Amino acid sequence: NNKNIKESAALSEEACARIQQIIKSLRSFSRIDQSEFMPDDINESIRSVITLTTNLHKNRIYIKEKLAPVPKVSCYIGLINQVFMNIIINAIQAIDGKGTITIQTSSDETFVYAVISDTGCGISNKNISKIFEYGFTTKQPGSGSGIGLALSKNIVKKHNGVILVDSKENIGTTITVKIPINQGKN
Repeated sequence: NNKNIKESAALSEEACARIQQIIKSLRSFSRIDQSEFMPDDINESIRSVITLTTNLHKNRIYIKEKLAPVPKVSCYIGLINQVFMNIIINAIQAIDGKGTITIQTSSDETFVYAVISDTGCGISNKNISKIFEYGFTTKQPGSGSGIGLALSKNIVKKHNGVILVDSKENIGTTITVKIPINQGKN
C-alpha cells in the first residue's frame, strides 16, 4: 500500500510539473502582453510549440531538437509562433503511425534559419506548387482548412523572410524558414 502511495505521489508530482511547463509555454506562445515588433528568441518559440503539441505526437513521433544558439530576430513573436505551430502540426499530421520530426536552427550574419523536416507522406509534385495557396488542402474534410501554410508564407513575407519547401512523396517534407536578424519595422 505504501508503494501505491509513493507511485501516486510521483505521478501527481509529474503531472504538476507538466502543467507548469504547459502554462509557461502557453504564456510564451500567446504573448498577450507583446504585440510589438521587437527582438525575440526563435528557439523559445519552437520549444513552446513542441510543448503545446505534445499530446498530438506523444509516444508516436520522436522530436529531434537541434537548436543552435541563434541571435534574436526583430519580429512580431505572436505571428512567428503561429508559423511554427502551423508547420509543426502539418508535420505531425503528415506522419501516419511512428516517425521523426527534426527541428534545426542556425544563423549567419543576415538570417536565422529554422528547418523542420518530417518523415511523413510527403507532397506530390503536382501539389507542391499549390501548398501556399489559400484553401488548398490534401487533408480529409474537417481536419484542415488549407490556410495554415498560406498564412505562414504571408507572415514570413511580412518579416522580409522566406519560406521554402522541399518534399519527396512517401519520404517526407522539409520546410525552411529564413528570417532577417536586423531589420526595421515594416
